[in-house]
Amino acid sequence: MAYQALYRQYRPKSFSDISGQEHITVTLKNALQFNRFGHAYLFSGPRGTGKTTIAKIVAKALNCIKSPTDEPCNECDSCLSIMQNTNVDVLEIDAASNNGVEEIREIRDKVKYYPANGKYKVYIIDEVHMLSTSAFNALLKTLEEPPKYVVFILATTEPYKIPLTILSRCQRFDFKAITRADLRKRLEVIAKEEKITITTEALTLIAEFAEGGMRDAISLLDQLSAYNNENITENDVFAVSGGVSSAKMIELAEKIENLDSPKAMTVIDELLDTGKEIPRIINDLIIFFRDLLVYQNVGAKEGDKAIFTNKSFITLAEKLSNQKLFFYLNILNDAQNISRFSSQKRAFFELSIIKMTDFQENKSADLEKEFTALSEKYEHLLRKVQSLEERSFNQISGKIPLKERMLSREKEELVVNKINGKKLTTSEIGEVLNAANKDKKELLLKGWPFLKNISDQELEITAKLLSQGELVAASEDKMILVYENKIICNRMMKNQTKRLVKKILNRKSELVKEYYVLPKDKWLIVLKDFQDKYRQGQKKPQLADIDLEIYLDDEEEINAITNDLSTKNEMLTIAQNVFGSELVKLKEE
Repeated sequence: MAYQALYRQYRPKSFSDISGQEHITVTLKNALQFNRFGHAYLFSGPRGTGKTTIAKIVAKALNCIKSPTDEPCNECDSCLSIMQNTNVDVLEIDAASNNGVEEIREIRDKVKYYPANGKYKVYIIDEVHMLSTSAFNALLKTLEEPPKYVVFILATTEPYKIPLTILSRCQRFDFKAITRADLRKRLEVIAKEEKITITTEALTLIAEFAEGGMRDAISLLDQLSAYNNENITENDVFAVSGGVSSAKMIELAEKIENLDSPKAMTVIDELLDTGKEIPRIINDLIIFFRDLLVYQNVGAKEGDKAIFTNKSFITLAEKLSNQKLFFYLNILNDAQNISRFSSQKRAFFELSIIKMTDFQENKSADLEKEFTALSEKYEHLLRKVQSLEERSFNQISGKIPLKERMLSREKEELVVNKINGKKLTTSEIGEVLNAANKDKKELLLKGWPFLKNISDQELEITAKLLSQGELVAASEDKMILVYENKIICNRMMKNQTKRLVKKILNRKSELVKEYYVLPKDKWLIVLKDFQDKYRQGQKKPQLADIDLEIYLDDEEEINAITNDLSTKNEMLTIAQNVFGSELVKLKEE
């Protein structure tokens, strides 16, 4: 007998053999057992997840000699003929090659005839989304009101391509990708039955490469058993699948992180010499950096990829920032898009590696992280200093005369109120929005791409930080910027930063006299409020007063308050020395 592929040998024959689709098998078994089975079903989901397999099991259960039953016996003539594809009452149609209206009209004409042997005629239409519009129209009436002995089971990987008129006539079951744990468990059973020696790591890797498809996993195991009939390892899986090993991915990523483009190119040459293809290398590198991001932000949990336990991978994850990984992924995504249509795939990929190892580009990618860290450190130190000042004031307050203690407290309260009390308000934002000038905004945006190229030592960091902001509105002499990070927003509103920003923007002519910065979540609230009121007929909407959580830096006024209080203190002391403390008191204003 000719060799039969493993995925065909181990195709499930009963619902109990199905892996990972319990939400579907339980429903169908109950419907079969209690004789409440419908006339039309749609099975949708990724490839290799059991759609046509379950459809055949349903066909067997409906026509089994033990029917109604929740499991086919797989022993009666009906069950055996369906498994051998010789039962004339069960028709499996491939809509990819039979997608015309004539084929569907033939089905429509034949459904009126009773089953030849069993109780039901079952039509399984695979890849049903491939049917033409006229074919779908021909199927409509039959699908809605078929004879009581006819059941339609439609299977598809792309349900969004099916007309709503068809969808509404079917009970829909969405198949999910099979988990890596279920895939590995099934592969272990098959390997044991077939006496295939394979390492646990290799089984885990096959389950990862299958991406939720049981058929793909079993087919890869079948291929590996022919490649190596002794002991299948991880390296064998990479060799047969065309994938890049974890060790090579880590090595390449380390060379990129160390800005070592010559050695990174050497790694690429080694991969190409072993027969790896450029698109596959790019794809695997994207997945690798994605894994680093997931590990950094979510951590490892049971059932995750095997690479999450690799020490070199963990070390690399601790070194790389989110910003750097997004920087790498953006470059690789561009390289992947270009490689699809270019005959010079290798050249574009190597250029991408050089860009990833470029010092200036890497410096730019790390800028936001460093600035955020410094801002957080600054805010922490500021709070600590304020706390120490308050503690010192409390400790010595008993030794200071009452009049001086009162003045110190008044000074402290005024300054603290000035710092914490004066915030950016929606009225100031509203002024800019109501005087919005589209031409001015477009003029400013034209210069935005050039901000990254400013090399002036005094302006460089501020310019790059400015370039990362989103310019959302501008009036004749003001503008509004939006950032994701609230700390950056507050830093951008500092007087020193404002001075540098205006110096950058007003180099050739005075474009901006003032600007305001908002966190993105606050901006979305303000924008919605403005748009809603404008639609309601308010020509110049008055925005609702909300806390924007942005503080205005008014250092000059704070210094003026401090100096004024010091002057008052000196004058009071002189007056009390001349006229006596009993006669001179500080009058509250």
